[in-house]
Amino acid sequence: MTLWLQLLICLAIIGYAGYFLSRYADIIAEKTGLSASLIGLMLLATVTSLPELVTGISAVTAADAPDIAVGNVLGAAVFNLAILVILDALYRHETIYSRAAHGHILSAALGALLIAFTGSSLLLDRAGMSPALGHVGLYSPFIVLMVLPRFHGHLVKSVLMNITTV
Repeated sequence: MTLWLQLLICLAIIGYAGYFLSRYADIIAEKTGLSASLIGLMLLATVTSLPELVTGISAVTAADAPDIAVGNVLGAAVFNLAILVILDALYRHETIYSRAAHGHILSAALGALLIAFTGSSLLLDRAGMSPALGHVGLYSPFIVLMVLPRFHGHLVKSVLMNITTV
C-alpha cells in the first residue's frame, strides 16, 4: 500500500470518527449537565488534538525533528481557525459567532496570547536570546500557568451552575 493511500485511509477514519465525536460530546454535555462550550473546550478539543500530540512526540523523539512538531501544532491552529470561516458559511440561520457562548471570548483571547507568546519565543530564538529553564523553553511553563487555571475555572463554574439549578 502506498504512503498516500495510507494517509487517505487515516483521513477517512478520522473524518468518520469526528462525526460521532461531536454527537457524543453533545450527549455527554446533556447527560452531565455541563455546558456544551465546556465539553467542546476541554473534552472535544483534547480528543481532537491527540493526533498533533502523537505526531509531535514522534517528531521530537523518534525523528529528531522539532521543526516538524512546531509546524504541525501551529499549522493545526491556523487550519482550525480557518475552519470557522467554513462553518460560518455553512450555518445559514445567522453568524455562528452570534450563537457561540460568551466564554469563547476568553478562550479566543487565551489562544491569541499563547500564539503571540509562541511567535515571540521563535523570534527571540532567532535573535540568539532563547529564554529557557535548562533545556525547556519558557513557553512550556507559561502554557501550564495560563491554561490549567482556565480549564479549572471553566469546570468549577460549570459544576457550580449545575448545583444551583438542581
